[in-house]
Amino acid sequence: KKFDFNGSQRYWLPSGEYTMEIKLKDENAPLAKVTIVKSKVRIGYPKDSMAISDVALLESFKQGSDDPLSKSGYDMVPYISEDNYYPQGVNMLSFYAEVYNTYKVFGSNRFALRYSIEAADTHVALYEYSNTAVYKADTVIALLGGFDIEKLPTGKYNLVISVINKTDQAV
Repeated sequence: KKFDFNGSQRYWLPSGEYTMEIKLKDENAPLAKVTIVKSKVRIGYPKDSMAISDVALLESFKQGSDDPLSKSGYDMVPYISEDNYYPQGVNMLSFYAEVYNTYKVFGSNRFALRYSIEAADTHVALYEYSNTAVYKADTVIALLGGFDIEKLPTGKYNLVISVINKTDQAV
């Protein structure tokens, strides 16, 4: 049985591979078994090339403060569901990702980030679910985006993030 547990902590760690261990104990049930979960976690990104982080799906976000639980100035609540399923009634798909080392590819020039929803079987982007924004190359670019999916038909889809050069080609 999976637990419905949501928590957030941020730690600054040197790049590398770590083992994360989480222990859960119900303080209201002293005889209950302690649950221990261990997982390998890779921290960091390639320093010599451009990379895109994993995507964090969000239930909600709002302008935040600079407290340790905020990220890029936003307070974010993760979207938690089995298999990233969006049932009827959930009308917004919001996400956060970071793009690293764009200056290594673009120097001080501008580039675009395009994010879209595509059909999983055909890999064709749905025009009405596509957005493009222009950025100046930097060490880290924060991307906070989303779509109103109320009218999106039931089906399997992919969320795609692409880095686009000045000739409209994905890099």
